[in-house]
Amino acid sequence: MSEPLSSSEPPPRPAASERGWLLAALAVVLALGLPSLLYPLGPDHGVFVVVGDVWLRGGLPYRDAWDIKPPGVLAAYALALGALGRTVGAIWTADLLTALLTAAGLFWMARRHGAVLSGFLAAVLFGGAYFLGFDFYHSAQAESFAAPATLLFVYGALRGREPGAGRWWAVSGPCLGVLILFKTTYVGYGLLALVAAGPLLRRGERFPLREALLFLGAMLLPLAGMLLYFGAHNALGELRELYEAQAGYASGLGGNFWARAGTETLKFVTHPALVISWLAAGLALALPEVRRRPDFAVLATWLVLAVAMTAAQRRFYWYQWLPVLPPLALLAGAALGAAASAAAAQRSRTPRRVLAALLAAAVLVPVQSQAGRFTRAWRQATGAIDPEQYWRSFDYENGYSYWECMQVAEHIRARSGPEEPLLVYAYDPAIYFLADRRCPTRHISNAPIVTTVTIPEKLRRQWTQEMDQAIAADPPRYLVFYRYMVGARQDLPLSGHAYVLETTYGKFAVFRRKG
Repeated sequence: MSEPLSSSEPPPRPAASERGWLLAALAVVLALGLPSLLYPLGPDHGVFVVVGDVWLRGGLPYRDAWDIKPPGVLAAYALALGALGRTVGAIWTADLLTALLTAAGLFWMARRHGAVLSGFLAAVLFGGAYFLGFDFYHSAQAESFAAPATLLFVYGALRGREPGAGRWWAVSGPCLGVLILFKTTYVGYGLLALVAAGPLLRRGERFPLREALLFLGAMLLPLAGMLLYFGAHNALGELRELYEAQAGYASGLGGNFWARAGTETLKFVTHPALVISWLAAGLALALPEVRRRPDFAVLATWLVLAVAMTAAQRRFYWYQWLPVLPPLALLAGAALGAAASAAAAQRSRTPRRVLAALLAAAVLVPVQSQAGRFTRAWRQATGAIDPEQYWRSFDYENGYSYWECMQVAEHIRARSGPEEPLLVYAYDPAIYFLADRRCPTRHISNAPIVTTVTIPEKLRRQWTQEMDQAIAADPPRYLVFYRYMVGARQDLPLSGHAYVLETTYGKFAVFRRKG
């Protein structure tokens, strides 16, 4: 195994054995992630994929298809559809490739301040936590696609504090700008850049003004690019509307905030795919050889900031925990790698056997707990399972059913023309993508108007009026409601067009316009 590297030494060219360790780690992550290629779209994915598709077809996010997320994740979906094809599988292929890229980055970051085994373990622990700890609903989110940029941001900051390596701040800065385009709360990572720059300040030679200006200027480039892009398309008003809606959305604390915070945090810490990482990260605090490494303070701060940013969002959805995984995996890999080196130095084989048994259990227990994912995916790939049975296994909270979305989409696709509009007055926008039908209004989901009451009421009234006007000007061929909502929007201005109930699929009622 290689000796730990100081932060002032660039990593050497990889030896063949190191490439072998990297390939082995990626092979494990790939094996864990293969079932995800057969995942369906969840409600959030449906929004992202429709907006991304509209963008690819010449439309513009927010102006032509609205969502409350910043443009980063929408651009990721558009790129996935453009590069890999306009299919559901393209999204999950992009998610898997992103996870592999993140795992590779973790390997080299861990190799930077530890031994090659630490890199292997960091990559595998991340892959196991992601693919065994996060289900389909909480994968392929903004946090997923932002992970590689986070690694490059941290790596650039670590390299930038080396003597004569100030140019690396020009790499770290734009990565932070890109991260803010994924999630506004990622602006908090600016504190991590300050911690990373600590050695520059402690040297006492001069205030690193050049490096600070380089970092800040580079950070602003992606943000300025976004403003210029939307300005060139006369859509700055829609962008301002987005951040006004976000501010309102973030203001809702909820009466069960503390109870949910405690419950979800406990679930995250004790999940079988994560518990070994948390225990090993705690061990890192107790091992002097890990604490003395030049990058330790940055990694520990990274972990604390990731937890704090999750808490700052005040909702504790499972996918919001994903930024915790990279620093957690790095600290855990460093501790386990150091423990393995110490065990290897012992004459007795007992410490090595105990450590090997613990590591084997850390892999096998979460895999065993999620064995159903692999079995189900294999049966679907080989045609040994009924399609309805497979897709219904992904039915989720609040009555979401991908199988029912597929049925509705197929029904409409077979009975309408490509240019005939469809209105899904529900939070199931995947139907638009699956049916390949356009929405007559930019509001592809009713959730921001009806459900998310913390969004300013003025905005929601404006959106309702805007949606009604768009529907009156371009009445849809088909209407899709939740069955319990039928009659709830009798005031929809449909220009005198009559609609009749044509069929139902599960919770959906499908209406067709007469004539």
